[in-house]
This record gives sequence, structure tokens and C-alpha cells, in this order.
Amino acid sequence: MSRRFRPTDAFVDESIRGQRYLMDCVLIEARHLADVRPAVAALGIDGTRVHFNNESNRQKTRVLSTIASMPLRAIVTICYRDHGVTEYRARADCLTALVTELQQRAVGRLVIESRQDDHEDELLIRRVRANGPQLVFEHRLGVGEPLLWVADALTGRSARTTGGGCKSTSSSTPSSNFGRNAQNPVPLPSGRQPGPLPRALARSISSMHVV
Repeated sequence: MSRRFRPTDAFVDESIRGQRYLMDCVLIEARHLADVRPAVAALGIDGTRVHFNNESNRQKTRVLSTIASMPLRAIVTICYRDHGVTEYRARADCLTALVTELQQRAVGRLVIESRQDDHEDELLIRRVRANGPQLVFEHRLGVGEPLLWVADALTGRSARTTGGGCKSTSSSTPSSNFGRNAQNPVPLPSGRQPGPLPRALARSISSMHVV
């Protein structure tokens, strides 16, 4: 029987695509951090961080295929900015949904990529966070935290592969994790554009549409 996935740490990055505001949250167990961080860092070219939207198609394929082999799961939270919904409101709604979901999963630490001025995030989390289970949070610069590169990559791809809007609120538990195909990671199709997400990767992403 396989060991139940019990994430302890979450890493979050955001993306804006048209009317959609997305937050991708990467979940990982603490026991894997020491192995996954250097593996992700090794994806950087000449020691630079991975920034998915700025990478070549070949590098994007390499990044996603490598992530698909890792013991991670992810939640993508999407808010559709319609009827005057501001970027601030969309971010607040996505972050509120994530905080609630993480506490329900008993995740203990939340790391959000810093936007330099993180005061509003801090106020929001302190306001919506329940008394328990404990969830501590911090903001970090993306350049120094490889797990935020993973969130960035998944947000970049989720923005192209997810649709819909804030018509309902739902969440689902992934049926598998990235590590299922650790021995035989699923490659992305070759071509001028990166193809669909690797099957193991796509099955590991829960989608929450928030009002």
C-alpha cells in the first residue's frame, strides 16, 4: 500500500491571463525538500532562475517533464475578473480560498513569492486564517527559492490549459502525484509549442474556481 500524501509546505505564485487571475500552489512533504530544491535549481541555465514565460519552448518542455517526475501536487485557484472585479479583489479571493484549503489539509507552512510590498497579503491572511490547524506564512523572493519556480511554471501552463470563470466554487483531490511516474516521467510532445501537460502532471492539479 502506498504511503498517503501528507503535504507540510506550500509554495505559491500568481499569473494574470486576460480576465483570469490564477494562483498556483505547489504542495510537498518536508521529507522531500532537501532533494527537490537542488533538482529544480539544476534546471536553471547558467545558474539563473527558471522563469517559465521567458524560457524557450525546449526549456519549457524540459522543465515540465522534470516536474512531472517529482513527488509534488498542486492546486490552481482561478478567479475570473468580470463585472468590475479588480486585480486586488481577485488576488484576495484566490488567496482566501488557498488559505482555507491549506488549513483543511493541515499544511503547516505557506510561502508566497514576494511582490516587494506584501502588506495587504499579510493583513488578509491574518484575517481569514482560522485558529487551527496552525499555518505559518512568509514571503520570499523567487530567485532564492526553487519551489517558487515550480509554482511559476505550473501557473504559466495552467493559464493556457484552464478555462471557465467564477461561476461555482469547487475543489477536488488529485488522484495521483507527480512522483507516480518518477521512474518513467511522461515526456511532452515535441513541436514548435509545448504540448499539453504530461498526463501525470495534469492529474495532479486540482482546480478551484472562486467567486
